[in-house]
Amino acid sequence: MEIPSAQRAAVVEKAGGPEVLDYRTEHTVPKPLAGQVLVLGWEAAGVVVALGPGAEEYNLKVGDRVIWLANAGYAEYSAVPAAKTLRLPDSLSFEDATASFMSGLTALALVKETGAGYLMTQLLKRIGAYVIGTAGGTEKVELVESLGADHVIDYRSAEGKDWVTTAMDITEGRGVDVVYDSVGQDTWEGSLAAVKRKGTIVWFGNSSGPIPPLPLRSVSTLSFHATK
Repeated sequence: MEIPSAQRAAVVEKAGGPEVLDYRTEHTVPKPLAGQVLVLGWEAAGVVVALGPGAEEYNLKVGDRVIWLANAGYAEYSAVPAAKTLRLPDSLSFEDATASFMSGLTALALVKETGAGYLMTQLLKRIGAYVIGTAGGTEKVELVESLGADHVIDYRSAEGKDWVTTAMDITEGRGVDVVYDSVGQDTWEGSLAAVKRKGTIVWFGNSSGPIPPLPLRSVSTLSFHATK
């Protein structure tokens, strides 16, 4: 792919109101430095068009559709850290990816098939976590596995009906460090059972309905952090 030397970009070089926003039609296209990739895109999502030295170790290649955790998104071409760049599945649009990028991260991902679930899997793997994901059906399980999940529970299978036991078996009875639960009513009790002592549970969605008020008797023997 031929990369131009100049591009259109919105540039802010000092603090201030809207008047400091400078739209340029001949802004220099950056060259990716060590550990960077050059992305053709906008709003922090796009397509990799070049790799800087060492970027290959992040399993990225020219042509990958990606989203990234960095600024400099308001330009046609952006040189961004490969370490903060994640591949997107073909089924996820740039618009949906950028809208749900920071919806949630987890070690045990109790989510339906969403952009949040796909992205959290890659982010957790990037920081070295062991990821237990959930998905419904063989095709979706294979997709989540391709994104790096170490174990994917098919919630439509027999194993999926006893996902707490699976999580405990994987952690040798300790429980997971953190649960991110977007399902709510159907899984909140399992989340309590699967998290380790002094672990963390984040409830960030209610796709099956809201969780009820937690009765003290159900948590009196536990020790965990909870947030929404």
